Amino acid sequence: MQPKAPVGEGQDLRGLLALVWRRKWVVLIPMLSGVLAGVIIGHPKVLRPVYQARAMLLFEAPQPVTRQLEGMVPIGRERDTLERLRTLLQSNEFLLKVAEASGFREDRAILKWVAKSRRRYPDMTEDQLIDLRITQILREMIRMERNRDQGDLIIIRVTDYYPDRARLLAQKLTDAVIEANRSEQIERLRSLHDFSLEQLAVYKQRLTEAEQRLEEFQRGVVVQEAASADLDPDLAAEIPRLRAKATEELDRWREERDRLERALLSTSPNTHAALQGIEGREWRATVEEIRDLERRYAQESVRTDDENGGVGSESYALQIARQFQVLSTLSETLVAEENRQIPPEDREAAAELLVAEVRVDGVEARIDAYDSLLGRLRRDLAGAPRQETTLKRLTEEVETNRALYNAFVQQLASSQISQAFEATQAAGRLTVLEPASRPLKPVRPNRTAIVILAGVIGLFLGFGALVLVERHDQTYRDSREAERLLGLRVLGTLPQIEEARKAGKDGSVTWTGTRLADFLHDTPAYLEMRRVILQMRSEEESPVRSLLVTSTRGGEGKTTSSILLGATAAAEEPRTPVLLVDLDLRRGSLGKMLNVDPSSPGVIQALESQRIEESWFLKTGIPNLRLLSLGSAPAPRNDLLTFEGLSWFLPELTRRYGFVVIDSPPNLPVPDPLIIGQLVDAVVLVIKAGGTPRHMVERSVELQKQFTGNVRGILMNNVNELMPYYYNYRYYRYASVGGKGRRKEPSA
Repeated sequence: MQPKAPVGEGQDLRGLLALVWRRKWVVLIPMLSGVLAGVIIGHPKVLRPVYQARAMLLFEAPQPVTRQLEGMVPIGRERDTLERLRTLLQSNEFLLKVAEASGFREDRAILKWVAKSRRRYPDMTEDQLIDLRITQILREMIRMERNRDQGDLIIIRVTDYYPDRARLLAQKLTDAVIEANRSEQIERLRSLHDFSLEQLAVYKQRLTEAEQRLEEFQRGVVVQEAASADLDPDLAAEIPRLRAKATEELDRWREERDRLERALLSTSPNTHAALQGIEGREWRATVEEIRDLERRYAQESVRTDDENGGVGSESYALQIARQFQVLSTLSETLVAEENRQIPPEDREAAAELLVAEVRVDGVEARIDAYDSLLGRLRRDLAGAPRQETTLKRLTEEVETNRALYNAFVQQLASSQISQAFEATQAAGRLTVLEPASRPLKPVRPNRTAIVILAGVIGLFLGFGALVLVERHDQTYRDSREAERLLGLRVLGTLPQIEEARKAGKDGSVTWTGTRLADFLHDTPAYLEMRRVILQMRSEEESPVRSLLVTSTRGGEGKTTSSILLGATAAAEEPRTPVLLVDLDLRRGSLGKMLNVDPSSPGVIQALESQRIEESWFLKTGIPNLRLLSLGSAPAPRNDLLTFEGLSWFLPELTRRYGFVVIDSPPNLPVPDPLIIGQLVDAVVLVIKAGGTPRHMVERSVELQKQFTGNVRGILMNNVNELMPYYYNYRYYRYASVGGKGRRKEPSA
């Protein structure tokens, strides 16, 4: 009868835990090695600690100026300011300035790197190599980020191996950033002042021109009426079409201008700032000429008379194209000669940006002309006098230009523009909210995380090794496997007895009468031994009266199995005398384990004298169980264990006792079991599950079968360490041997 493994998560889990416990060192050694490796890796001498110092800046967003000047004053955007600061932090000039202020150039590691790199960079001087290394290191050390929760906070972080130097660099960076921002504010204030003066002159000129146009209109009402008479009412649909076409052209030029402006800002913000207010007298005249031509082109394009309609507009378009050619040349000259601070590589882009801005202004002038014509036409169509419409328009133009001019005069006189721009701080003011302090603890490496990670990796490696060891385990771990490979029945699967766990250093267990009595109270081992005895007694054709217990090698548990088999047989048939015989003449231990006097006569004396005294059969604590111990001898008597010497001895024991259990040595080291096996009714081999290699067991069975044909089966020992799912003893609440093995009733 083979026990079936129950199916269930609890049983599988207990089996897995038992397997892990049995191979615990296979798992623990890699895990402990991983923890040790993590401790070593995390040591400061292996991974140097990195410290981080930070400084927190408060960014005051720009505030708008007065509504009248909104769109005229060049105020920077918040995003552009932050991007400019990031670019500044990565620039070589800025980093070298910070390194000079913090004494970074004297760092020994940098000087050592320079000494090693001379051959790699033969064309560079020592100072150039130092600058190169400093910029490389500082770019890796410095980070600027914006607080996502509080958008007005800017954090500058510096990581370094030295906490004092990290604090010093963070402090110098903070000072340098604030100083650079302040310098840019001053430069913008100067540009704004110049811009205000130029705008004042522009609006003064516009006011003068508007007044002149109004005066001319008043003097030449008749001429203007004649000119306005050329407008055909049918143009009410044509003018909006022309205006829509001009609007599309305006959008294209605005996109081109914005693209050029963004490109120039990203590559050279200083060049973009230098373009503010860059105008000359010839430049202004050309720009005004283009605007005037655009207005005239708009007027000519809607004239109705056949003589001047198409020819006049084409003529103005050609003049506008020529003026832009002149303007392109003039812009390059203006940028190159009148602004020395603009780098040569940026002059072409700056000139293109200036021309694009003029193109936008020209198209806007054309659209204004269309609007004026359309308004006049609509008023004329509504019956309003053309003279009054024109007069009103010119009057409004004069009033508008006068209002703008007076506003600039007032703003400039009271320095309101400067104050408003200073309040905005060019594109936001930076103030130190939290200065850099000395870091107390390193930010990396995280030694705890390294140790935990290394331990987890070691644990996984340990489980991998456990799986590998189990797959390549050459021992018997399952009764079905043993039966299939050996061709023998597994008579019983004996769990490890609790007493064996508490054995002494020599591995021996003393079986007193009390312990044997406790063993016989429905313990798991006793139930297995009952199965073995019942199988042997149930064979009517060849009943077993003498049983030899042997093993493949020492330490398999054959002596303990012999004692338990004898005790079980005695308990199973109380009226049948049972005898335990110690025939291990080399290392007999039955007497010691049953706590008898080792000097008592026994097997050696019987074989020497060819007789057996009744007094030599010793009591064991069980009424019908006796022991014939090895006896005493001055030296080992291995010569006594012969076939001829045992031919009378074993039959005599069988005659006196109804069931004889013989403990013999292993059959691989010595041939004694091969001799004894020929004189007994049955032979049982004890193998330790998960302990004895397969090839040794196979050789042991082969040898025993070669000499005897009465090998009845195998007794697998220690199966609860390897196969705990075979019997769910806890279902019946069984405890272990040693006074706690009595059956307990299951709870409700």
